[in-house]
Amino acid sequence: MAEIAGARSERRANVFDMTAKLSIMKARETDRRLDLQEDEVSFPVTTDVQGVIFDFGGVYTRDPGRLRVWRRCEAQLGLENGALSAVFHSGDHWYDVSTGKTSAQEYWGRVQELLEGRVPAELEPFRYNPFAYEALNARVVHLMRWLHRRYRTALLSNATIHLDTLLAEHGLMDSFDTVINSARVGLRKPDPEIFRLTCDRLGLPPAQCLFVDDKERNTQVAVEMGMKAIVFRSAADVMRQMREMGVLPARAEPRQGG
Repeated sequence: MAEIAGARSERRANVFDMTAKLSIMKARETDRRLDLQEDEVSFPVTTDVQGVIFDFGGVYTRDPGRLRVWRRCEAQLGLENGALSAVFHSGDHWYDVSTGKTSAQEYWGRVQELLEGRVPAELEPFRYNPFAYEALNARVVHLMRWLHRRYRTALLSNATIHLDTLLAEHGLMDSFDTVINSARVGLRKPDPEIFRLTCDRLGLPPAQCLFVDDKERNTQVAVEMGMKAIVFRSAADVMRQMREMGVLPARAEPRQGG
């Protein structure tokens, strides 16, 4: 039975990997759906934005399964809805592992304490991967690849050192001029210093940077620093706002007569 449970846990640990590769393939196949053509990279400049910064979790990724896993395990453990989110992504243990102050093993030890030693096998992937059971958003993957051909680009994420592995395994590193991983720099959003560091790494002042994040508390700090910002709701909404800002080319007028 232990071997069977171990095999199931291993398959679950790879959920992100499999869906991520599928998503990247889909991104390559949906260029026209995004209405971004190769020759549009040289469209007339109508914005002072020179750098684009994206968050990872909740922007680059979407959640096709994590919430279901959490709800199932919360029921199994007799916990209220939302309890596991607090266990994994709040408290000193999460702050410390996401700023590189403690190891994944130390982080997981505290998680086990909070759950009184009762950790369902489905939760094991979170030991190292805070994005377990998520999948890459294919439209965002393609959008950033397109933006990287025109602008300086950065990824800015509150994560663990495992983010580096995910980016490398799924061929995402070449979409960015720089990656700011909180666990590597010892700073976290919404600390203004991590935004300042990101702009410095891009070699741009905040006023020339656009930041996209799914949490308003983070975009608010970016705006206070002089950056432009978009709260992520969907890839389509981000593209619409980028077109309004002049960061993306305006949609071509439909041709007359067929």
